[in-house]
Amino acid sequence: PDDVISVEWELKAKEKRKSYDEEKPHPIEELLVKWGLIEPLIESLMRIEEALAAQDIEPNSFRPGRLFWPDMERLSRRDEIDKIIKRFDEDNVVLMEGYPASGKSSIACRLGYELVKESKWVYYGNLTTRVGLNCQPKELPGRIFEEVKEIKQEVFIIIEDIHHLVKEFDNLNFITDHKHIKLLLTSRPLKQYDVKEYFGHHEGRSLYFQWIVPENKIELKTDKDVVEKILREAESSFKLDHILKTIGEDQPNLLLLSFLIQASKKKGKQADEIKEEIRKLVIDHLDRLKKSTCKTSQDQEAFRKVIGTLSVLSEFEVPMEREFIDGGAVDSLLERLEKKKEILSLKGRIFGQEYYLISHSRLASLYRNVCLDEEERREVLKDYIIQGDFFGTLIGRLVSEAGRLLKSLIKESRKELIKRDLSQASIEEIGNFLEVIAQNYAVHKEYTDSGHLVRYEYILWADKELAREIVRVHSDILKQKLSQASIREIRAFFRKIAWADKKLAKEIVRLHSDTLKQKDLSQASIREIGLFLGYIAWADKELAREIARANRNTLRQKDISQADIREIGYFLECIAEVDKELAKEIVRLHSDTLKQKDLSQASIREIGLFLGYIAWADKELAKEIVRLHTDTLKLKLYLASIKEIRAFLKKIIWADKELTREIVRVHSDILKQKLSQASIREIKAFFRKIAWADKELAKEIVRMSGKNTKKETV
Repeated sequence: PDDVISVEWELKAKEKRKSYDEEKPHPIEELLVKWGLIEPLIESLMRIEEALAAQDIEPNSFRPGRLFWPDMERLSRRDEIDKIIKRFDEDNVVLMEGYPASGKSSIACRLGYELVKESKWVYYGNLTTRVGLNCQPKELPGRIFEEVKEIKQEVFIIIEDIHHLVKEFDNLNFITDHKHIKLLLTSRPLKQYDVKEYFGHHEGRSLYFQWIVPENKIELKTDKDVVEKILREAESSFKLDHILKTIGEDQPNLLLLSFLIQASKKKGKQADEIKEEIRKLVIDHLDRLKKSTCKTSQDQEAFRKVIGTLSVLSEFEVPMEREFIDGGAVDSLLERLEKKKEILSLKGRIFGQEYYLISHSRLASLYRNVCLDEEERREVLKDYIIQGDFFGTLIGRLVSEAGRLLKSLIKESRKELIKRDLSQASIEEIGNFLEVIAQNYAVHKEYTDSGHLVRYEYILWADKELAREIVRVHSDILKQKLSQASIREIRAFFRKIAWADKKLAKEIVRLHSDTLKQKDLSQASIREIGLFLGYIAWADKELAREIARANRNTLRQKDISQADIREIGYFLECIAEVDKELAKEIVRLHSDTLKQKDLSQASIREIGLFLGYIAWADKELAKEIVRLHTDTLKLKLYLASIKEIRAFLKKIIWADKELTREIVRVHSDILKQKLSQASIREIKAFFRKIAWADKELAKEIVRMSGKNTKKETV
């Protein structure tokens, strides 16, 4: 914040800035600045690295960031910024999803800029460029809290591109208990779901970040209305339909739009002319880069292949291993390109080996358009799916960004996909691979002006028989992978497969039941055990029951004293689903621990889940816990919104309707107050949801809430 930066720091920082090689913009940016297409890097904000340098503290190495967007002061302000700020007023974690160049970074940076100008503490990190990371990326989720815990006032954390480490960041649920810490996460679309069967009906829910409430998940809709607003605010003369053909109609490239708007003001040219000039600019840059990095004729021959291959994969943020491109000249060329800051080397950081990536997917797209034609692009993608390390990750990205292309690649590569060598692949990549091949995916959505989803467009390529053939052909390899995998890896694998094709999951379970029965559960956490048994049960309930009974003593003796109530609840619910008597036995053995669990630090939602799962195993114990924690429940309900209370009651209704009615009777005064304060819309939603789960309970709440004009209107 400005108010903690001394004048001396600022003067020193300006001097230090001159000596920082890492602070230079990307060469393409320098050319665009020189040509007058974009403004130079603004100096209105001091970088953390400069503040450290001003105190003569050596900053960590700083990677060049993404292509520079327009000056923050003039950047078109998106409505999502106000939505994020509003959500931060009510809660403290927001997840924003959007495709590449949809504006995620501009929104995140504009938000950070506004917060800093208000003298707020802001911490920023980016997993693609590694900006702001002072540790290895996989350590970052656990380190975030350590970074800011000493700051007593409000602090904002912005982490971009968490799709690289989605599982690790999914463990940040503890942040919700620290309301002064505001966390914004950005990601490419996480288009995966976990469908679980409850009492004969299916409930769809997000695979990751279930602890973030739906209102705090923002799906960035960058459509023609957003483009039109940007054109209007920029006072641009471009016609909307024409500009959409240039920047893309389905997924508008806002970075290219930014260049086009600024260039038209500087040069007075039309979009097609500017686009062609930018293309020439990129060609000139790559020619100069080739001359400066290629020492031999072998280097020159390898240059186009290296940049072309890297750009195709980097469009989807998939790193390329050295071994994917043959040739002795490649190694030294990659090293020289890294020194030029053209590519990022991911040596031993995110992936543990040596991989390379162009730092921004849209920069990669510019390079690819110059280096390779569409047929060459297809060949690179096809070869990587058949030979590359991250083949499952790649087709997972192609699903939402190039679905039609993926469909044709799968169709024409059927034989190669069956023969593909899986011996060196991780079980995670195999799971991603099989999931995509076996599943239909929605790739196009349409919304009304009010934000309601009105239409899905499906691209149908599901080839379930191909997925089953791959499983049969590679049965021995799958057996080996499952025997070597951890409980966590196995449950993640079956989660993906079962969601895509339950019959395929059953076939894998049947073929490898002996291997699964032999898994040691003694070192696994109760959360991992619960998820493991839950997904095995989804494919084969009898096998899950056998595994639970074979590990009976281990499950009974698991220490639950250090686990949070959400983990305990889910553990008991999964055990009860396969062996209710064993679940009751565990509950009886640990009843004292369960009664003493501190509910004061949990959210009302987590308490609802906990009580629901306990009631699933032992109704009497759940009632006793409710009575022991009456005061805590009263406070939680008093502080909750009517929407949160509705969700809380629903979590318990499915397990024990009588317990839910008892809670309503004991806390009827609070419920009356909440209903009297609620809007008509909120009351409608409350009674609709409660009546759907328990009509008699809904009637009881109506009777006890007394005369209420809004309620009677409803």
